[in-house]
Amino acid sequence: MLEAGDEFCAMEVSSHALVLHRADAIDFAAKVFTNLSQDHLDFHADMEDYFAAKRLLFSAEGGTPLIELEGGISVINVDDPYGRRLADELACGSGGDCVTYSAAGAEADLSAQDVTFDATGSRFTCLSPEGKLEVETPLPGDFNVSNAIAALAVAHTLGLDLGEAAPALASAEQVPAASSGSTRASRSACSSTTPTRPTPSRTS
Repeated sequence: MLEAGDEFCAMEVSSHALVLHRADAIDFAAKVFTNLSQDHLDFHADMEDYFAAKRLLFSAEGGTPLIELEGGISVINVDDPYGRRLADELACGSGGDCVTYSAAGAEADLSAQDVTFDATGSRFTCLSPEGKLEVETPLPGDFNVSNAIAALAVAHTLGLDLGEAAPALASAEQVPAASSGSTRASRSACSSTTPTRPTPSRTS
């Protein structure tokens, strides 16, 4: 990736990877908590165990945030109950080094209002630290609005101009059709998504 000239990488980090220490050597620029569902209870004992695994990306086992040690700002969806809990534990909004977002119009650093859907996609107004943004995306559905705001929140934490980032969402493409011919819907539930700066590969 470095040789190809890549400057940023957005990757999905599963709870399995966190528990098995597969992501320990990665220096994240930003870390996103989307939501928590019952997808992986075949691996985790229960939802509390699942949450504890996801939380490893944002804090140590004892609850101490790893922001200063590993770098990166936490971006958290407060529409999800576990996201709200994580935001409270990391002291978001109280001097904590994290940013919150909401697709449901809840109080957050970035939130969506006046959300509408039709066959062409989604439209909404995003309230952000940089003012109101009119956002359009060809991806319909609440989860895509949530993912769009998460992307804007990450852009904000990385110092990008939201006035330029918001219009770019209009060119977001749908997930390519699967081999069966059906269109796969992207899901924000499967794991936390984290932009990283490319680093040379390491071997053990």
